[in-house]
Amino acid sequence: MRTGKLNARKVATAKPGKYGDGGGLWLYVGPNSKSWVYRYMIRGRAREIGLGSFDNLTLEKAREKARTLREGVHQKPEDGGPVDPLHERQAAEIRQGIKELTFRQCADDYLAAHRHTWKSAKHRQQWENTLATQVHPIIGDLPIKTINRDMVVRVLQPIWHERQETARRVRMRLQTVIDYAIARKVFDGENPATLGPIKLLLGKQTDAVQHQKALRYEQIHGFVSELRQHDGIGSEPLEWLILTATRTSETLLADWSEIDFKAKVWTIPGPRRKGKKGEERPLAVPLSNRCMEILSTTEKRTGRTGLIFSNGGRRLGQNILNVTIARLGHPCVGHGFRSTFRDWCGDHGVQREIAEAALGHVVPGVEGDYRRRDALALRRQLMQRWADFISQPWQDGNNVVPIRSGTA
Repeated sequence: MRTGKLNARKVATAKPGKYGDGGGLWLYVGPNSKSWVYRYMIRGRAREIGLGSFDNLTLEKAREKARTLREGVHQKPEDGGPVDPLHERQAAEIRQGIKELTFRQCADDYLAAHRHTWKSAKHRQQWENTLATQVHPIIGDLPIKTINRDMVVRVLQPIWHERQETARRVRMRLQTVIDYAIARKVFDGENPATLGPIKLLLGKQTDAVQHQKALRYEQIHGFVSELRQHDGIGSEPLEWLILTATRTSETLLADWSEIDFKAKVWTIPGPRRKGKKGEERPLAVPLSNRCMEILSTTEKRTGRTGLIFSNGGRRLGQNILNVTIARLGHPCVGHGFRSTFRDWCGDHGVQREIAEAALGHVVPGVEGDYRRRDALALRRQLMQRWADFISQPWQDGNNVVPIRSGTA
């Protein structure tokens, strides 16, 4: 078994990723952290255990630790059989009553134990980043058993009202790591990161996430029929938004230059799409026959210059679609139609990857953006089916025909 693939220079300059030294020793590098992990197979199961931070453990010492653990894992039956390092660590903590596992170590072990459950590598990295920047500098090196509510408040207080979404994620991750410690019997008592007491101590956050009100897909035909009879400036862009399952700003800023009439595709530029700044991806939206009819009608009024939907050449107000919905007397909002579309997909045999691609969501683990050409053909079929469904009165079981990657 070859070892010694890494050296001090490689370790010091390693960019985010995973680097094997051989013999089961790995260096995991995040944007703000480096940690050593020992990976091994025992009784047919792949496992891994955190050895500690690079800041506290040199390459040579990490190799020495890994070598000791490897000897135990490969111990012969006559010598007592293989030794599972994770079991040994847990047993030692309980047996000796030491329980001096730090919060950082506990978090590392939780991440290792759940390595197969992450939605994506990016999700795990987000965990590591928030812990490294918001939590570990304050309580990372404290024994997990000593963490109390005052310490949790110290972590959360600077960001609770200033960066509320980040604070919510940090609190939930604190709670999860401590729940893991409770399950391992290295933490006693109530979890100090539970939401109720924290809200009492830090105050209620004012931007709590609210789900957008959505129309049931069984009602969509009736709604769009009413919409087509409504003489208002928001009617056409609202129907376009429903047919394309796009966001309000994407629809209101749709430009004639983004339409490929020959291919019947609307390409939304990356900078106008939701996502991390600088990393937004353009989205090609296949246009149904009804979308092409809307374009034909609109073109007679505006030509093919500038915004597709406008008020005499001026941009429509951001709230125009919700105002239109309110005038029709329905308790929903424009963004909610994306949920309506997604629910319809889920109940009508549409493969998850295709439905998520139609919404412009990145599906982790799907090769090559779901094989772009195949995805576009499948989404074209899907968006026409959606338009056909909208045009027909609701019948239970209507149009339940699976759309899957093998049926382009």
